Amino acid sequence: MPIPMSDGWRYREVPSAPQKSPSKATGFALMGQIWFAYIIQSQTDASYYVGHTHDLELRVLHHNDGWTISSKAGRPWRLVYAEMCGSKGEAMKREKHIKRMKSKVFIERLI
Repeated sequence: MPIPMSDGWRYREVPSAPQKSPSKATGFALMGQIWFAYIIQSQTDASYYVGHTHDLELRVLHHNDGWTISSKAGRPWRLVYAEMCGSKGEAMKREKHIKRMKSKVFIERLI
């Protein structure tokens, strides 16, 4: 269940699967990182953007600086929801699930 946070966005922890030891492909840099599925909302047109990251603060800054072409027009953005996931794969799956719903109502119930 989402938990209200002091800065206005919601966060919840998603149970993670047991972690595998890092392979040569992932490297040790990813070991121990926390991944998030997140939703940001445009302050200009109230649209939503769903994504995943391991650094929420930096990712929102990138959106607001125009690093992402698909979200550049909606600047400025604010973080409205985040879920902690146990791995990048879990965060990507959660992002895809939210996007698959294709519903503003679903997102608004979630946040």
